[in-house]
Parts: sequence; structure tokens; C-alpha cells
Amino acid sequence: MKKLSLFSLFIFMFVTSCTDDSTSPIISPHNTDELIPLKIGNTWVHNRTYYDEFLAENSGKVTSTVVSDEMYNGEKYYRIERLNQKSNQKEISPVYYINKSDGFYSLTFDDNNEPETEFIKYPVTEGEIFFNDEIRKSYAEKVDTIISTSAGKFKCIKYVHIIQLDGKYAYKIVTFYCPGIGLIAGENYTIFHETGDQFLFLKSELVSYSLK
Repeated sequence: MKKLSLFSLFIFMFVTSCTDDSTSPIISPHNTDELIPLKIGNTWVHNRTYYDEFLAENSGKVTSTVVSDEMYNGEKYYRIERLNQKSNQKEISPVYYINKSDGFYSLTFDDNNEPETEFIKYPVTEGEIFFNDEIRKSYAEKVDTIISTSAGKFKCIKYVHIIQLDGKYAYKIVTFYCPGIGLIAGENYTIFHETGDQFLFLKSELVSYSLK
């Protein structure tokens, strides 16, 4: 369960296919106190592309909306509802989210109803490693990466997360966040033990967003 919970935070993390449009203005959010703004009603639409072992593509849009809040240990956490536009199926994530002074946190509960938390550090400095244990290493590779999607051009923090299973690298997740707006882009890779080669199995990019 602990290994599975490591992916709970990355439920927000799927993105890229980025271009550089030098004529577009860089979007500068008004509120940079929060990595991902969690006001009820905030909505993000991402286009996700999945690849199988034969590099076949399967794409579709997913809408994420902050739909409710709930108190836990005296702090207000938020729930996210996701709509898969291709299948028209809705689901509310079992993950609870909160912004704190040192970053963006997720809260889940294991099979024994024990709480487990993960976080993305923010603010963060370039090259800063903010989590490193026998399973996961997370760090900020860059803090001023410009990413362009159909939603606009954004100044982003590039985070890298390496997941180990049985002492070997297994997954690499690269995400780009624009503080005050949220996830702009990211790529998920499987890492082959024998060769170290990386296989891209998921990418996504921000198509549109609406913040209250």
C-alpha cells in the first residue's frame, strides 16, 4: 500500500508536447502563494496521451474540478472530481489536497485507515532535493522553464520524481507547474532495469483552465 500511495500525489501529474512561441506573452498569475489554487470551482482541462509498448497512441481530454472541502486535524483539505470526456465518466479522487507554507500536500488513507501524506515543495530552489528515501527521490531541476501549450505560455518549475521498486529505478515523472495556476505539463516514463532506457507511456498538456 505504501508503494501505491506514492502515486497518489501524482494524480495531478500528466503533461507535455510543448512548443516555444516567442510572440505570446508569458502568463504571470496574480497569486503565487499556492502551487495549485484549490478554490472550489477551479477547473483544468488536460489532453492526455497514452502509449502502449508498440507506441500506439490513445488520447483524450480529462477535466479536473475542485468540488468540495473537508476538515481534517483542524486543516481544510479539498477534493477533486475528474471527468473523462471520451467515456463521459466522472469520479471523485480518494485523495485530499492542501497548500501549506512549504508546499502542496496530498492526503490518503491506507487499508487500516491510517493517514499517509506526500508533497511537492514550494517555494523551492533550483536543484533542491526535497525528498529522498529508498523508494522515491524528488527534486526541482529548474525554476524558470518556459512552457507553451494551447492554453498559453507559462513560466514553470520543472520537478523530477524518480520511483524505485526493489532497489531499482522503475519510473520517472517529470512535471511542470506554474505557481498560482497549477499543472501545465509533464511526462511519465517506465525505466527498464537491464538497459536503463526510458519508455514514455503518458504525456499530457493543459488545454484550458478557469480559476475563481
